[in-house]
Amino acid sequence: MTLFVAALTLALPPVAIQSSQEDWLTVAGVRSLTVNLPEGTVQIYLPLRIVGGEMISGSVFARPKPGSSLEGFTLRILDRTVAVNGQGFTVPIPGSSDRLTLSIDRAGAPAAEATIPLLGGAYAPHAMSVSPVATVGGALYVSGPFDGNRANTQLQVDGQAVGSLCESARGCAVSILGRSIGSHTVRIGEGLLNLEAKFNVLQVRVVAPGTRLKKGKQALDVVVDGLEGLPESAFPLGVSIANETPNILKMLDLETLVVGSRTSESSLGVLSVPFAEVKNGSWTGKLKVQALRVGEFRLTSYAYSKPFVKSSLP
Repeated sequence: MTLFVAALTLALPPVAIQSSQEDWLTVAGVRSLTVNLPEGTVQIYLPLRIVGGEMISGSVFARPKPGSSLEGFTLRILDRTVAVNGQGFTVPIPGSSDRLTLSIDRAGAPAAEATIPLLGGAYAPHAMSVSPVATVGGALYVSGPFDGNRANTQLQVDGQAVGSLCESARGCAVSILGRSIGSHTVRIGEGLLNLEAKFNVLQVRVVAPGTRLKKGKQALDVVVDGLEGLPESAFPLGVSIANETPNILKMLDLETLVVGSRTSESSLGVLSVPFAEVKNGSWTGKLKVQALRVGEFRLTSYAYSKPFVKSSLP
């Protein structure tokens, strides 16, 4: 994630932030910015790829700490200022710009800033397509020729109207927070284009004897549930696993990551899920690891369709 560090005294200059990216949101076309403040956290969602001269939409959410409030804070992006209360926003990106600067302000004074580099050009899809899978609690990516204005996009999941987390001229991301594991239907309308498609919400579990492993090489079960009815064209799936405790655990014999920012084999890698190995809507594979020492470990994971990511997020 991208971490903002707010100045404890707002009269101080805002801290410059270096951008990074949460890998599980990359496959949903989302750039997530997390602003950590003494009063709580502000979460900003923007398109992963932003091009000068285009319209983009995003959203911003506040998560105040118990007993605190974030009511006085606003997000400033170009000439737009929005409250950090779950609002969506739409801004035109100047064609002459090569970067986008945004800030979190309190009473007009910047507490934290980030600068995002813009692309000089990007892949432009001619037709809509929907990712066949999304991981529980994540986002679903819809590739297509959008206008970047979320107000012009009609979205429904299982007949319920929803909004987009973000949108660009290349696609939009739909939150699936709260959706159950298994098959769902999404409907998208953008101008004269309309599409209805099925997608599956998947759950990925790494099953270990406990949170502490014995020292040495061993194998853990990786289970993917929610695969019922998923067509063969969605396969092979990739299961990306991030090792948050590389000083405790090393992951072995994993594929190189297809998308994302981290490349170290011991901290991030991919298991492949072939269609032929799915049984009763589930798949179980082995994750080879080496426990470097006894201690608690933490792994995070998500699933994606390799064919869709290759064709829709070049």
